[in-house]
Amino acid sequence: DDALTPLLRQYQDAHPAVREKVEEWIDVFHLGSELRVESIASGLCAPSLKQDGDWRYLADLGSGTAQLLPLILRLAAEGSTDVLLLEEPESNLHPELQSRLADLLVEVIGKGHQVLVETHSEHLVRRLQYLVAQRKCESNHASVLYIDARKDAEGDTSQVRSLSIDGKGQLSGSFGGEFFDDATDLMAQLFRYGGKN
Repeated sequence: DDALTPLLRQYQDAHPAVREKVEEWIDVFHLGSELRVESIASGLCAPSLKQDGDWRYLADLGSGTAQLLPLILRLAAEGSTDVLLLEEPESNLHPELQSRLADLLVEVIGKGHQVLVETHSEHLVRRLQYLVAQRKCESNHASVLYIDARKDAEGDTSQVRSLSIDGKGQLSGSFGGEFFDDATDLMAQLFRYGGKN
């Protein structure tokens, strides 16, 4: 009853162009160079990825790989009128791979999908801004709904702010504090501190 098995069966029967797209994204995310699906019993499949010339079963790989493979399979095979909802697809992923998720999502949007992503990843949002600035995604095809869960003076919570991304990749407003990583601020402070000493 897992969600992966039907996707693996679809992949086995998929058009060669879909299989090629899956393997392209597997390579982009550094998961391997090929995907193999073995039917090991009635209703059971064992996926493996070719990494550095060796086949490795998905069960023996990290949680990030196990999380990305179903997402890639799903997005590569979808039709053009689907609305896709993704909840924290960046979980357990290295920051570089979180950024690459934006590339995958922009490709899916370009095929006519609507995608709604719930994320806490600065890397994914920043990469989306970059892709809009690079004209790989139309600015009117991407926006951010920021949910500010801080209490206001009346005790109300969860205000939703809609932020557009202009053609230069700039957000129309501020997220406020607490979303973006402190790394940029810390680097600026270190630079200032180093200049004083």
